[in-house]
Amino acid sequence: MKKILLFVLMLSAPVWAQKDISVGPFGGFNIPILQSDAGAGSDFGVKAKFSPIPKIAGAAFFEARTFGDASKEVVGEEQTIDGGNVTSFGVEALIGNTGGGPGTHFYFFAGLSSYKWTRDYWEDVTEVGFHFGPGFEVVFPASIGLEFRAKLEIVPTDGGGSRKNGIILIGANYHIGLM
Repeated sequence: MKKILLFVLMLSAPVWAQKDISVGPFGGFNIPILQSDAGAGSDFGVKAKFSPIPKIAGAAFFEARTFGDASKEVVGEEQTIDGGNVTSFGVEALIGNTGGGPGTHFYFFAGLSSYKWTRDYWEDVTEVGFHFGPGFEVVFPASIGLEFRAKLEIVPTDGGGSRKNGIILIGANYHIGLM
């Protein structure tokens, strides 16, 4: 058993030691959680990641998403509420197999973002939110990776509440390995 473990470690050591920079677009679905004033929508963005040491990385991103319109009964009459648009700039820390060598990389991430929600007939909401979740990426020998992420975003609001969104993303990354 020790020989097998040593063999696996020897094969993966160059990947663990590799520093990595990756850049790529992503897209997916934005799903409000327990929110009656917005429906599900789309999510698109771009992310840059730097992994300076094994198992730890940092990333910066820009994200633009939409919320679908929602129907709400007001004084006995059904009304449609504009879901609006969100723009977000943020940073996150990644812990796990974050390098860019070929193979499957599983990690967890947590981050902060500046969140701006605009919609018709409502005051804009600008807050700092946080998010976290799991992700994994399959990196092919051509330095192109296919990444899947699921994140829970929590944005505090005035009055002690918060807006919560579940976001499912898929993206493509180009990796530039640094030794």
